[in-house]
Amino acid sequence: MIDAIDRKIMLALSEDGRYSYLKLAKKLGLQPETVTTRIEAMIKDDIIAIRAVPNPIKLNYKVMAVIALDIELSMLDEVCAKLVDISNVSYVSVMFGKFDVILFAEYRDFETLFELAREQMPSIKGIRGIETFIIADCKKGYLRSFQQDSLSNKPVFIDKLDEKLINELRIHGRATFVSLANKLGTSSATISRRISSLIKNNVIQITVVANPTKLGHHVTCFLGIQVELTKINEICSRLSNYTQIPLVVTLMNGYHILAVVNHMNLSALLNFITNEISQIDGVLNIETLIRAQFIKRTYLGFDLKDALFSPLDYSNSDE
Repeated sequence: MIDAIDRKIMLALSEDGRYSYLKLAKKLGLQPETVTTRIEAMIKDDIIAIRAVPNPIKLNYKVMAVIALDIELSMLDEVCAKLVDISNVSYVSVMFGKFDVILFAEYRDFETLFELAREQMPSIKGIRGIETFIIADCKKGYLRSFQQDSLSNKPVFIDKLDEKLINELRIHGRATFVSLANKLGTSSATISRRISSLIKNNVIQITVVANPTKLGHHVTCFLGIQVELTKINEICSRLSNYTQIPLVVTLMNGYHILAVVNHMNLSALLNFITNEISQIDGVLNIETLIRAQFIKRTYLGFDLKDALFSPLDYSNSDE
């Protein structure tokens, strides 16, 4: 259970995940020992992780996909461990429902995505089936915020060292300069300069990534929605207005819309889908996949400030 101090620490880390313990203590009026203990405890209890969040536009990621996997359940852990190590995979979750695992992948072109879906993943023992859904547009979520700042988000050139550094920071955003330098075969000064440049140029943000189940969102699900295509934009707008839906994307194949829903329990989720989503004009069919376990998450997926300081609101925000 988190308290007011934990909430303040999490908000400060959302601004800069590499704040030193001393700087955080001064900023929040706390003892450095308190800050250190609190952060370490929240990481250990999987309440938060601190990671680099890449800007897909700056990195020139033009192709994004949701990939659903059918996996031999006896090998689920081994398969997930290998999926986590794929650098361009930003999200991995074990599911209940039609698919065993859902992941998000981001690439610069279709060729490299094809290599992932048709060559790399089929070679992983335990994967029995792969279905790839290409994202057409992000209507609500992390990518939308980047798109809205498109004037300053022209792609930038990064070299192999930058790529390796970003991949390391996606795993552990507070890794020391010394440990990163040793791992990547360079100097601490170089690592310091590179991280500062990546942050300054908006290529990455190092921030806190919270576990929604620890903040009251005990149930997370994916909704694969079929709609009347003439009404797709209106439906996406309606879905985006719900505070409990942090992500809405349109797809080029399979489902017309994919939405993520966070809710407090299964009963409330059922009521929300039945009495809210299914009643939207133009919605034809909804397929629900319940998240069983987070394996990898790079992006937050919801508004941290609202989650920390506002009561969970499960009413229609249009009302």
